[in-house]
Amino acid sequence: MPSLFAQDTLIISVIGYDQFKLQVVHMLERENVVELKQSATLLEEVKIRASKKELPGKEIVKKAVARIPDNYPMKPFSIEGFFRDLQIENEKPVELLEAALNFNYKDYNPGYEDVQIIEVRRSINKRHPINGEYDRQNSIVDLMEDNYIKHRFGPVNVKGWKFVVDSILTYNNQAVYKISGTKSPSESTEMYIDCDDFSILKLELKMQMVNGQYYRRYLNLPDPYGLQETSFKILFEFQEIEDKMYIKYQREEDTYNLFNKATNEIIVKQSFIKELFVNKVVQSNLDYSKGQLMNINKSVEGQAALVNVDFWKYYNAPVETAKDSRIVKELQELESRHRN
Repeated sequence: MPSLFAQDTLIISVIGYDQFKLQVVHMLERENVVELKQSATLLEEVKIRASKKELPGKEIVKKAVARIPDNYPMKPFSIEGFFRDLQIENEKPVELLEAALNFNYKDYNPGYEDVQIIEVRRSINKRHPINGEYDRQNSIVDLMEDNYIKHRFGPVNVKGWKFVVDSILTYNNQAVYKISGTKSPSESTEMYIDCDDFSILKLELKMQMVNGQYYRRYLNLPDPYGLQETSFKILFEFQEIEDKMYIKYQREEDTYNLFNKATNEIIVKQSFIKELFVNKVVQSNLDYSKGQLMNINKSVEGQAALVNVDFWKYYNAPVETAKDSRIVKELQELESRHRN
């Protein structure tokens, strides 16, 4: 090494380690192995602030509603879906209905879509005797009429709701506003709204008991019994296909107390869980020859033929439902009863 560098100082600096400094002349005296000691470096706090967050929560929701015609399909389309209706009494399943369905939409304006029933399978009814053997109202219609975005009601109506922007985060690789809303102490919502086009990617609503007070909606049964709704939850998740948002998953859960009107005694605590899993979106009208057109004024159970074992053997039911779909044995037993 040239002597002119002997009085210089060698400096080794690496992020996360203490700096190494040594005069060159001292390094000539021995074989050198430089060991760096780890060291945490405290940096000054950096705050990143998105200007879009300055929009008030209610303004963001209003923009999302105004852009529904731009963000959701306004031409005919169809979806192929798997539907489940699970009934629970006192925390035990008592009946399960599953169906392969096709939904035919004219557009994403208010109104019911046409539904084709491809196949239905149902477990034996183990409901409490007070509930009888009757079939309930059409549970698929329940899901259709509670699509808040399509029908522009609930928190999407905005009136009476207070909204705040909780944060801006990443959801499905998109920057979204996470917005919380309240209408009353027992009624709340959470929405994920795209920061760029204001499409609603996810919406969840809850109505439930708060501080001992119920969200109340009474449903009548023959005297002396009645049903009191104690909570209601609904969830929508959407997916983007060719710049339009289509439903991907919907879940609705109602809980009730079946009670004696004369004594207020709670006899059965009930839950009804309805889910729709979308398997495929087709951007055209349905082929009506595939299945039976559903009558919205009649229960799904009442429109079901005997179970088609071969169909369900090869049907690709969502993996999330596999554990709960153990009903084939009961269905075969039900079939044998019909034959006898």
